[in-house]
Amino acid sequence: MGLLAFVFDAIEWLVGFVRRAEPAPRRPRHVRVPDLTDLPISEARLQAMRAGVHLSLVRTQPNPPPVQGIVTQQSPGPGTRMRRDSTVTVWLTFR
Repeated sequence: MGLLAFVFDAIEWLVGFVRRAEPAPRRPRHVRVPDLTDLPISEARLQAMRAGVHLSLVRTQPNPPPVQGIVTQQSPGPGTRMRRDSTVTVWLTFR
């Protein structure tokens, strides 16, 4: 009987846990593009991820030196409203 009581207690706990669980908040379908210009690419990626967009990188130099790129231009521009998970193109220069 000990095992059966344990199983019933576990099921009761699990049902209570599921009932208390709140649904995940809905993410908005559209987001605003952040201003990524003059940011190092590492910071631009972080800002893009937080905003809910992806980045496409364009290098302005054919053989860039081994330094972190800086965003010089972006499309669409800052503040543009677009669908979540869309792509923002950024142009990088290496200093």
